[in-house]
Amino acid sequence: MPKMMDCIGADGVFTGEFAGAAMTHLGDGYVEASGKERCKAIDDVHDLGGLVKVAADGRSKITKLEAQLGQAMVAPAEGATDAEKLAYRQKLDTARGATGNLDDYTFAVPDNLPEGLPFDEESGKGLAAFCCDNNIPVDVWELLKKVVTENAIQSFTTARTQEEEGFTTAVKAITDANQPDAITKMGRLAFKYVDKFCSEEVKESVVRPLTGEKDVAGKIINGPDGQPKRGVSMYEIPHDFEEWRKRGFGPEHVQHMAKVAEVTVAGESKTGGPGSAEVSAADKFQDACSAKSPAMQTVKA
Repeated sequence: MPKMMDCIGADGVFTGEFAGAAMTHLGDGYVEASGKERCKAIDDVHDLGGLVKVAADGRSKITKLEAQLGQAMVAPAEGATDAEKLAYRQKLDTARGATGNLDDYTFAVPDNLPEGLPFDEESGKGLAAFCCDNNIPVDVWELLKKVVTENAIQSFTTARTQEEEGFTTAVKAITDANQPDAITKMGRLAFKYVDKFCSEEVKESVVRPLTGEKDVAGKIINGPDGQPKRGVSMYEIPHDFEEWRKRGFGPEHVQHMAKVAEVTVAGESKTGGPGSAEVSAADKFQDACSAKSPAMQTVKA
């Protein structure tokens, strides 16, 4: 095997034996990182200029690798101090996208919330603060926020659908099993139950409902008598199960209250504070109708 220098011509061009001669300088055990026994870079070099370029490229790559290794996150070795472990975790969290800045963890009211779905902004802000304090990456927070919102909407929509189906089924069962006058009687008995046994707050919505009308300044608008305006009493619309539901009572509740009232307060005179005179007048009207019309006999409560 000729010596490497003997394979370089006067013009700096290598002979065909240069690569083999050069390999002797790398040692018999040389193996490339790729696993090859020969150095492809040497095989591709044909003159001194090419050799200089290979050397320069190699040094450039080494410099870049050294810079990258300087920024590499090396896991703490066994026996590392708590401070070293904490520094590593903080460096890792930063690389993953945790900023430690609460302003980056936004939580506004979603635009696509269905009507009626409550939004607890304080809880949302609390969750955002938790993620910030625990170095959750911002992109993970955004994904978490999206999943939480979607799950809340799905749960609410499912519950609302089931509620509507249950309400429709219950009302149909009642209306199929009872004549309109019997349903009216049922509603009025339920009214009596509320007036007799329920709290003032509940009674307010059923017996003496306030309309809640306000002026532009947000002040409650009073009626001609100087008192807050009141809406329709359930005594006047006892058959309207949708109105009962708005006031917190499902069809089953109305049925149950009517059964209890039938054996406890059916014979008592109506009360209701303000408006009791109107209730008594309504009773007298129903009594008069019942006396003249057999079809109205079941209406009288």
